Amino acid sequence: MEPGRDPFLTAVMDHSFSRMPRRSRTHLPFLSMFQQRVMLDILTHITQERPYRTVMGEELGWGACRTLLRSARDAGFIETVTPSVYQIHPTLPWFYGRQINQQLSPAAVRQLEQEFVRVYADTADYFMETLYENQDSGTTAVLLEEGNLTQALGLALEDQQWDTAQILVQPLAQVYRMQKRFPELRRLRRQLLQDIVPDGGGAAEAEPKGAIELWLYLMGTEASEATEQLNLEYAEDLNQQLMAYLESQPEKESDPRTAAVYHQMGVLEQHRLRLDAAEEWFQKSLAIIENGEDEASTADDYYCIGQVKQNQRFYTEAKEWFSKALDIHQRIQDPEELVKDFRALGLASQYKFEYDEAESWYHRAQAILEDNRDEEMATLVYHELGTVFHARYLFQDAESWYQQALGLAHRLGMDSQMAVEFHFLGLLAMARGLGYEVAKEWFELALEKREQLGDHRAAGDECRQLGVLLHEENLLDEAEGWYQRAREIFEEIRDVDRTARTYGQLGKVAEDRGDLSAALEWATRTHGLATEHQLPVLTPAKAHLASLRDKYGEDNFRTWWRGFTGGEPPEDLDQAAAED
Repeated sequence: MEPGRDPFLTAVMDHSFSRMPRRSRTHLPFLSMFQQRVMLDILTHITQERPYRTVMGEELGWGACRTLLRSARDAGFIETVTPSVYQIHPTLPWFYGRQINQQLSPAAVRQLEQEFVRVYADTADYFMETLYENQDSGTTAVLLEEGNLTQALGLALEDQQWDTAQILVQPLAQVYRMQKRFPELRRLRRQLLQDIVPDGGGAAEAEPKGAIELWLYLMGTEASEATEQLNLEYAEDLNQQLMAYLESQPEKESDPRTAAVYHQMGVLEQHRLRLDAAEEWFQKSLAIIENGEDEASTADDYYCIGQVKQNQRFYTEAKEWFSKALDIHQRIQDPEELVKDFRALGLASQYKFEYDEAESWYHRAQAILEDNRDEEMATLVYHELGTVFHARYLFQDAESWYQQALGLAHRLGMDSQMAVEFHFLGLLAMARGLGYEVAKEWFELALEKREQLGDHRAAGDECRQLGVLLHEENLLDEAEGWYQRAREIFEEIRDVDRTARTYGQLGKVAEDRGDLSAALEWATRTHGLATEHQLPVLTPAKAHLASLRDKYGEDNFRTWWRGFTGGEPPEDLDQAAAED
């Protein structure tokens, strides 16, 4: 008796098994390979193949497999889910595993395991195709077979079938990502890496054992996920390891995998706002793949270069790159990417004040999303349409779109987007002159939602926005209170740019009170942060200091500055004031 097993339950199972027909007793132990569920079609597929017939002495057709599963159901070992899917009792793999090991030699069991792995690798390959063609049905299929895919993956790793392991892990990883099961995905990926490179030797350890392709896949997906989660240093380290291997290969200048790493490096630099460096990486990627067959990846590079140009305020160039991506996505008919292109073109058009064109792009995105009943993305497009009408001063239309977005976000449980809509309805109330109390209510709703979500940066933004609102109403004490709350948040999360801007606003409040000494202190702190970190707020900070200097008197200003900072005041304040 195995330790930890209930002897009474084991005795009952032994008795039930002994009363089954001989054919059932011969074939049912094979079900020890399966976890959680067994599908009639897959069992039939395996049992009709030569390896099974060689080991078990006969093959089983569809009818024989159905009879076999029904006999197991009648004996209490499995339960019917559908006429072709059966739920496996948790004791079944152990019990039948004991039976099969008594019945067959280790070599015969291994042969059956290899066949199980082969069939599930084919199944996994099919699941990947299904996920691309029909995401919902593909996800359902993978979840139904998650236990068996994991079982096959474990057996493949034991047998060091690295290429097969990659095929098996891909649909699991895809579904885990789609369902945001990130902790499970990371555990799975890192366990695989531990199996491939237990000594941490990277490519040098993986390549001799034939596992380099799996290593590249795992490292690439880990790097991509780290970038998405803004773990940028870790992502860069992973990408550098990938580049070191790929750039050492003879085909480095034509290998699309090298281009994929270059693309990821570009995305990294985008997050760091190093836009020129980002574009260089995307161009390096394009140099490899632009004239090849991978049009989707080429379009990704085009799109990202468009984002770079947009962030650099080169909106015409941005639209040209987005349009190049759009041409490809229209050719390959990728609705999800088309929506992304339409939205990007809409935003670039807005930045160029081409509001009619922007509206047209957003409506094209809206049509696809509503046809596909993608309400979550439709919520975002409704919001974007609201911003177009807001910018045109068509406030009733803007409010209608914001309210549509808010209603959908509430129904779908999109709390973060609800906060966005509250914020913009507050901005709209300010623009319409409805009274600061109305705008204040919207901003407070947004703040409450941000705090519930634990989004400290966005909560700080709402506090600062409330400060701006009350500052405009000349309610200086209340405005200062909100600015101070924002400052505390931004200092705590170490957001230097937002901290500097909030210091500047506190300086403006002090100036409006006539407290020039406090205003100088806040403006100097703004200038110090902006200079140290080369922040965009540097020019207005200098202009504010110049204005305060003129009010305070140049000699008094110089004396104050020396006393506060221990150094000489900056000499370029007047130039900045002229530029501001």
